[in-house]
This record gives sequence, structure tokens and C-alpha cells, in this order.
Amino acid sequence: MAAYYRMVNDQGGVNGRKITFLSYDDAYSPPKTVEQTRRLVEQDGVFLMASPLGTPTNSATQHYLNQKKCRSCSSRPAPPNGTIRSTSRGRSAGSRTTKAKGASTPVYILKERLNGKVGVLYQNDDFGKDYLKGVKDGLADKAKAMLAVEASYETTDPTVDSLIVSMKATGCDVFVNTAIPKFAAQAIRKAAELDWKPLHIVSSVGIRSPPC
Repeated sequence: MAAYYRMVNDQGGVNGRKITFLSYDDAYSPPKTVEQTRRLVEQDGVFLMASPLGTPTNSATQHYLNQKKCRSCSSRPAPPNGTIRSTSRGRSAGSRTTKAKGASTPVYILKERLNGKVGVLYQNDDFGKDYLKGVKDGLADKAKAMLAVEASYETTDPTVDSLIVSMKATGCDVFVNTAIPKFAAQAIRKAAELDWKPLHIVSSVGIRSPPC
């Protein structure tokens, strides 16, 4: 994003006005998101929140941004008569909804592993639950028979290793890994340590994981 805005500025800006792009780390923690959002609005005086990432983090700031009448291309919709200009719930600007991503996953599963035993690792919040619902919707009438494990984690958990051990023990031969980078990387590493080789599907969030 910073590179794109530099390009716009180098080409003369927007109607002759240059863009000042500010970015602060919220550590994917809703309280920290509120703190950094207040800093941007009240100290830096921004007029727009551009593509803030994360369903729980956006949920924490939505009411505040509407009160301050600060526009936001966020991953949550605005309440009636609100000022936020956003994309659909559970997504960042330019991407599909989390539920839609989850629903597209079973298309591949049903093609490659019909009647497989599916385990889903998901985050215990709106983001993870939306993805899980999408998977169930995509499996449709096969969901009850195929979906064997629904393993949820909290963002405060140290690891998801025990969930991966349990999923393997259940006999899952399809692993839908919807976790955020830290936990997606842990799951990939633990599966390798266990020599567990299911059909492993990693979400677009998890593919940003650092090397194991």
C-alpha cells in the first residue's frame, strides 16, 4: 500500500493533493486496535481508514469511527445511517467475504476427496465462525457425514499442537487450516512432525505464514 501511494504522489497525487499514509501495528489485538485508531483519528487527524484488517479488530472500532464520522474501507458493514463505507463483513477491501471463501473450499474437497473425513481448524471469533459456516454450507447435505472435527482456538492460546494431534487421531484425511499466520505455521509444522499427510488446505490468511 505504501508503495502504491508513493506512486500516486510521484504522479501528482489526487487532484494535486499528496497522500500521507500512516500505518501502526495493532498486533491483531482489539484493545490495541482501539488505542491505535484513536491515535490516528485524534492525534494524526486522518480522514480515512484504509483497509484495516481483521473481523474482531474492526468490530472493536466500528462504533467509535462512526461517532467520529471517519470513513473506513473496513471489513465490517456500517450500521444504519452510519458513516463507514465498507466492504462486506469478514473481509478486507478487494477480497471476498470470509464465508464465501469457506464455501469455495468444499468444491475442491468434493472433487479430490469425495467422502473424506474433514477436520477444520478455526479461530473462535466472527472470522473463524464465518469460515466454518462457509465450509458447512459448501458441503451441503454431505456436511454431517464428512465434517468430523471442528477445532477452535483462541488468539491468546500459546499453540494449537494438541488440536492437530487430536485431529490426526480422529482419522481425518482432509485438514482445512483457516488459522491466522502464527497458528497456521504451528499447524503445518505439527502435522509434519506427526508425519500426518492429509489433503491440507490452507486459507488465504494462513498462506502468509512465516517459514516453519
